[in-house]
Amino acid sequence: MGFDAVSVSLSLHSITASVRHSSEWATTVREIGPPGINAWRIAQLEHLAKAVEPELTPRKIAVKLAEIESTPPWYSSMLIAAAVGVASGCFAFQDYPHALI
Repeated sequence: MGFDAVSVSLSLHSITASVRHSSEWATTVREIGPPGINAWRIAQLEHLAKAVEPELTPRKIAVKLAEIESTPPWYSSMLIAAAVGVASGCFAFQDYPHALI
């Protein structure tokens, strides 16, 4: 592409890419959503990958990917945070059973 320099910076919440051609710089930043794993989405992607057949066109694959991507999460962020808090609290007392007596 003729760039003299390329720089990419990754962080937990964004990706920044800068390119230089001659004396001009161009930079773009893309924010990333919060980290997390959606096991349902992974299972759907695996199912789609196993179901690929010759009649499955790129357009049909794109539609299926869009459906998977647009499906809302099963649990809210508040419920997940509460569950993580309860689980962490359980581990906090695991090593000190005599403290509860």
